[in-house]
Amino acid sequence: MSQEAIYPTKSREDRFSAPSQDLSDPKDKRRFWEHHLAQCRQSGLTQKAYCQNHGLKLHQFYYWKKRLRQDYGKVS
Repeated sequence: MSQEAIYPTKSREDRFSAPSQDLSDPKDKRRFWEHHLAQCRQSGLTQKAYCQNHGLKLHQFYYWKKRLRQDYGKVS
């Protein structure tokens, strides 16, 4: 069996599309949610519809939206 079959590489988009991915690194988790928040804004969908389409939990979406807004507000 090839290494590719055992450990398939993921494209940049694939890494952001799977909410079940390992997000134990806080930087990866932050990038994941930044990506989805930006994609939701560009999609024209409601936040609820976007989360349903991407298998995301709406309460987590709202949490990260609020958290990132607060974090960016602190930067001067």
